[in-house]
Amino acid sequence: MEEAHLSLPDAVTHAVVLRSGEMEDILPCSRLDASYKTDYVWQMQFQENEHAVQSQFTRVRLPRSMPVFYPHSAEALMQLLQRVSYLLVAEKDETPVGFVCGNIEPWRNTLTIEAFIVAAEMRRQGIGKKLWNGVTAIAQQNDCQQVSMALQTKNDPAISFARKRGAVLCGYDDHHFSNGDIALLFSVSL
Repeated sequence: MEEAHLSLPDAVTHAVVLRSGEMEDILPCSRLDASYKTDYVWQMQFQENEHAVQSQFTRVRLPRSMPVFYPHSAEALMQLLQRVSYLLVAEKDETPVGFVCGNIEPWRNTLTIEAFIVAAEMRRQGIGKKLWNGVTAIAQQNDCQQVSMALQTKNDPAISFARKRGAVLCGYDDHHFSNGDIALLFSVSL
């Protein structure tokens, strides 16, 4: 794992500590339950003719909650965690309960989030907000002007979380995830 410039003080609130990740965090982080349930999906409509290409995303309510699995295997996540330039871990009682990782791209003045996971049983306790604040601190310390991320069209909880933090849709990639899911690309200006 490359080392990004980090000077993040340990923050303790409700017994959750944020800290820079280390190699020994890779295995427990890759085993966190990243599945979720969603009541909405973002449906894509695509039209193309000789003069224009148009795509539109519409948030559609599902007839019932749908369980969704994380789009990457634990093995793929472990490989990702070994090559990212930053890893920020949230831990409780010395056990990882969430993390965010990605890369600093100085040529674009951008911090890219590659994975952002809070263990299923620890959600809605402010851990995601703490991780987000840590990510923006890392971005600012590394002179980044934006944070970018790719989210599944069916990950409405993450899309809502990102939009509440000022993220705007800036594109999509229909070949981003290995399981065939479309990625919505979001960016937040700092």
